[in-house]
Amino acid sequence: MNDKNKKSILPKFGGVLFSDNVRKQPSGKVDLIGVFTIFNSWAYPCIRTWYLTLTLYDSREAGVILVSIKKVDTKKIKKLAEIKYGQRSKEERNDRIISAIISNEFETDGNFEVICSLLNSNLKIINPLYVKKLDWPVFSNSEVELANNSKNKAITKINVQVNCPACKHIYVFEESILENDETTSGALRFPDNGKFECKKCDHIFNLKDLQGQIRYNIKDNLKRLK
Repeated sequence: MNDKNKKSILPKFGGVLFSDNVRKQPSGKVDLIGVFTIFNSWAYPCIRTWYLTLTLYDSREAGVILVSIKKVDTKKIKKLAEIKYGQRSKEERNDRIISAIISNEFETDGNFEVICSLLNSNLKIINPLYVKKLDWPVFSNSEVELANNSKNKAITKINVQVNCPACKHIYVFEESILENDETTSGALRFPDNGKFECKKCDHIFNLKDLQGQIRYNIKDNLKRLK
């Protein structure tokens, strides 16, 4: 049969998974580390970055996958990424495992849909994603006492490197369960309202969710000492 008369085979999505990390093996297999369907948050806006991994079948031609997100029961769709993949020879397999790093700033909690669609076709697949707001981590008197009495074993403070989103200037912020604990040299305390103005470019960015994550981790570490 002449190649021109052959019926074209359209690609098909096999599935989509979200994970914290991806490890590719020499054999072509892919290990997903920390697969999830829920993000926890402590304040808004919150920025989350994750790996999206999908399977695509009957795909030899080069193409582009568009990744978008929308909140359930709303019409607004936000484009997150374009994933480009190359053409394959007849000797290569016509199925693919494609992974890409995705990032989004969430303004609210609730149910979301992550939409993967093949450019210039009707092919798409939708995966649910839930953003859950947790209570603000408050240090109890017993936790503070435990931290004071276990300074050699307990993690009483955590510092984290933060880049200004506008100019990329680097800052180090620190959170401690002990109010009178001196900050590490060069580190800054988190602002009370969560908003920090960059000293280099005056851009204001929000750190409240990040502070909540750190306080949660400090509390979680203390549980292991009880």
